[in-house]
Amino acid sequence: MVLEGLAAPAVLSAALAAAPAAAAPAGEGAAWVADWKRLKSLAAVRNGRVVDFEDQALSRLGPSVIDATEALCRTLARVSHGNY
Repeated sequence: MVLEGLAAPAVLSAALAAAPAAAAPAGEGAAWVADWKRLKSLAAVRNGRVVDFEDQALSRLGPSVIDATEALCRTLARVSHGNY
């Protein structure tokens, strides 16, 4: 699973423990979404609320990260309400 190769075990454990209702993994696009969908114990996966979110501004420090974070929050809000 890609998540296991890219995230430290503690990070993966934290994601599983948090049991998100929605997830928008920023990273490798469709491949990450497919990997997240293997985590059937997560409510986000069971409810079909895992979507791809790509914005390079999240990986660059600077003022643009604020706008990217707002966009991520809007995406998660839509997904958690079933509007995606």
